[in-house]
Amino acid sequence: MTCIDYHKESKRIYLLKDGALSVFNIRPELITRIKLDFSFSLLEKITFFKYSEKEQSFEIVGRDGKKVCYFKFDLNGKVVSEKILSASTKDLLLRLNDHNIIEQVYFDTQFSYQPDCIFFENNKEFLHINLLDLCENEEKDWIDYEYIESLKSTNQPYQLAFIAVHVTYGVQGVKVFQIDTSSQLELKYEMDDLELKGAFHHLAFNTTGEKFTLLLYERDHNLTDYFSICEYSVKASGKPERIHKTRHGYWSFDQIHTHYITDNILGIVRNSDIIIFDLTNSTTIEIIPPDLNSAWYIDFNIIIYQSDSKMIVLEY
Repeated sequence: MTCIDYHKESKRIYLLKDGALSVFNIRPELITRIKLDFSFSLLEKITFFKYSEKEQSFEIVGRDGKKVCYFKFDLNGKVVSEKILSASTKDLLLRLNDHNIIEQVYFDTQFSYQPDCIFFENNKEFLHINLLDLCENEEKDWIDYEYIESLKSTNQPYQLAFIAVHVTYGVQGVKVFQIDTSSQLELKYEMDDLELKGAFHHLAFNTTGEKFTLLLYERDHNLTDYFSICEYSVKASGKPERIHKTRHGYWSFDQIHTHYITDNILGIVRNSDIIIFDLTNSTTIEIIPPDLNSAWYIDFNIIIYQSDSKMIVLEY
């Protein structure tokens, strides 16, 4: 299991690999390597990795088959804190960071038909709620939805968003909720689509949370799959502002991840490459082929990936 984190202020990169934490500068050159006193064979999968320069520690969350566990390490590689976050691997786990931005700690499936979501702050649970229950509306013909996917932060404090789908009725859309002063979720925005042919996947928001993209999965007359990029504004109607047709396939769509790099450039990580797409000119800037099954990191203004076992850093 390999994970990458990046700290913008110090411009340091943190690589968790082979039972050790390696620290690099932005060039990237190795600064130090810390061997961890921990058996990673205990975990089937790591779903969250974050380094805290403020506390000089790092955290991981992982699944051991029956439950979801949290571990905190010091800079000597010792576990200084551990906790079972959930006794069920079906729960969705989110937390508020130091800036009150919601971080996804655990969501191990592409879809969730029973999205019981637990919210944490300072590792203490403060809200446990089913996200589909929040979407019920008797004024709509379909009343409720069948499942959710692509649970994301809007990059604004206390806000989260997800795609909600009712396949039987043929509706799909996006919901944005905000944690209010009573620690409950309040609906801030919703969009429902009954017209576009294809399926919405992979939600991403820009830095202000005012715009978002969805990948619309389609097939042509030859049954060749491809996706279009739909751009929306939370301040406008429910119609997409622009639709960018591409010929990029969505093979292994459960491994795809999208993220704005700038307000005009979108990064799309597939299982064998990273597509850099220009939303202004509706063109593919480049396709990056990282090492297969390697780690990557994508955030605003930066992409970090591995090629020929070397770390590559692209700044925008």
